[in-house]
Amino acid sequence: DGFFYSLVYDPSQKTLLADKGEIRVGSRYQADISDMLNEGEADARDQTKMEVKVWDPDNPLNDRQIDQFLVVARAVGTFARALDCSSSVRQPSLHMSAAAASRDITLVSST
Repeated sequence: DGFFYSLVYDPSQKTLLADKGEIRVGSRYQADISDMLNEGEADARDQTKMEVKVWDPDNPLNDRQIDQFLVVARAVGTFARALDCSSSVRQPSLHMSAAAASRDITLVSST
């Protein structure tokens, strides 16, 4: 098993800092992928224990409502990242808080 950190550069200390991101690699952290069904074969899994659909492209929301939601999600995420600076920085500066807040992946996650 392996363990990896995502690091960011801290210009004030001229060093790399762990930025709360981590990737766990190994058999304990990997999903079990079931075999693919053959054409026409029935799925024997219990469908009530399967994942829940959270997005439907035929939803009643218009583009303006979706954009408003993304603005709110970005604002909340930016505020949270500004408050939750890297734990190795004892007193984060405005610069470090802004750097943490700028790591917005809201739109990346929405696609």
